[in-house]
Amino acid sequence: MKPTTNRKIPLTTTVVLSATALFSVVAVLMAVGCASKSSSGSTARPGSGIAEYRQITSTAQKAVAAALDALAEVSAQSNRCSPEALTNFSAEVTRLQVESVQIRARSQAIQARGDDYFEHWHQRMANVQDPEVRALAEKNRPLLQQSFAEIKRLSQEGREAFQPFLTNLRKLRNGLENDPASLASDPAQDWVKTARENGERVGHSLAGIQRELDSMSSMITRKADLQGKEG
Repeated sequence: MKPTTNRKIPLTTTVVLSATALFSVVAVLMAVGCASKSSSGSTARPGSGIAEYRQITSTAQKAVAAALDALAEVSAQSNRCSPEALTNFSAEVTRLQVESVQIRARSQAIQARGDDYFEHWHQRMANVQDPEVRALAEKNRPLLQQSFAEIKRLSQEGREAFQPFLTNLRKLRNGLENDPASLASDPAQDWVKTARENGERVGHSLAGIQRELDSMSSMITRKADLQGKEG
């Protein structure tokens, strides 16, 4: 006669299933770069796509912050911009301009992949063989889609502010390069003010995107405290 057992499903099993389900969604949703025909989510590290998007956002934040710092250095000058401040400012504006092209392209590629994933959600889920994993993915779909929609909204908000930010930085740079003493002029002061305002808006949007990415990352990597929850 076999002994009677009353085993409870370990909480670790639930955690692993939940992470697997969320990863099966997020790994494709936030995937970047070239994917081969034979590639699958099972070979990727959970959250790797989100981590790369976070890195892109972090790069953008640093570039915007550096440009704002250089702008502050220029605006703190008296009536004439010093050669040192102008050289640093010009370099940061150029850096921001160059990096923004790559950042925008990579971000748009990620978002396009996410749009496609949610648009074909049911087809994607049909390929998930494990019913428990599929059920958990369906359960967490609203939260993932909500975060993704917020990322898109913040990205659009940031793009709308970025163009006038960069435009006014360029105008100020060109004006000062032609005449460093023009810093005190009304046009130059207006460029400083408008650039600062829009730069801060861009920074706010990027910070919001980071928060959403952190939230999505925590959904697939969080670890439960098993002590006291089993037994």
